[in-house]
Amino acid sequence: MLASLPQNNDPNVLVGFDTSDDAGVYLLNDEQALVFTADFITPPVDDP
Repeated sequence: MLASLPQNNDPNVLVGFDTSDDAGVYLLNDEQALVFTADFITPPVDDP
């Protein structure tokens, strides 16, 4: 599924689709980077 997405050539992307990690990392400057992650957990009880 991810193979159909366009390749990212941004040098600030430190961790992207190509590493198959659970997060993405984007370099902001020499000392800071953003880490993006998303976790989807199914609730143990189906009760609203």
